[in-house]
Amino acid sequence: LLGRTLGLVAFGQFAIIQMMVITLGSIGDLGLPMGTTRYVAAHRSDNPAQASRIIGFAICSTFLSGLMLAAMIVWSAPWYALHTLRVPGVGVYLQWASVFLILEMLNRVQVSVLAGLEAFRATAAVNAFRGLFLLLAPVAAHFWGLGGALLALTCTSAATCAVAQIDRKSTRLNSSHANI
Repeated sequence: LLGRTLGLVAFGQFAIIQMMVITLGSIGDLGLPMGTTRYVAAHRSDNPAQASRIIGFAICSTFLSGLMLAAMIVWSAPWYALHTLRVPGVGVYLQWASVFLILEMLNRVQVSVLAGLEAFRATAAVNAFRGLFLLLAPVAAHFWGLGGALLALTCTSAATCAVAQIDRKSTRLNSSHANI
């Protein structure tokens, strides 16, 4: 649906931007989502304070790593768009995608925390919410083109991040009365 709305060239540009964010985000999250799931699951019952520290470390580290990657994207996007992609107008969209990158990285860590807490219902709710919210992308693309599609994707990531945060805060560690 999004491909038909944007057209062949704009959808190709959208795909390149999205794949760049996914690739850089996978590198930039430093493997923290997988480690967070493992160690939160291991410590949630016997050492909830340690599990809370792991969660805090993972979220802060991911945010800082995302900021560094976003700064690199903002700085290098015009050059990359001009010399590598040979489409100078895409540089601005690549720069916008830096916000999307940070939010996606945070989403991965938060979902991994929910998995470590065995909050599978909350994880399903977050993913269902995300799927429904993504339906806005073709609508935004219809009115605002590539920029609208990227804005919808970024807003979806922001909303998903907020919902995951709320679900994470409402899920308590076993043997603890403190929220994480």
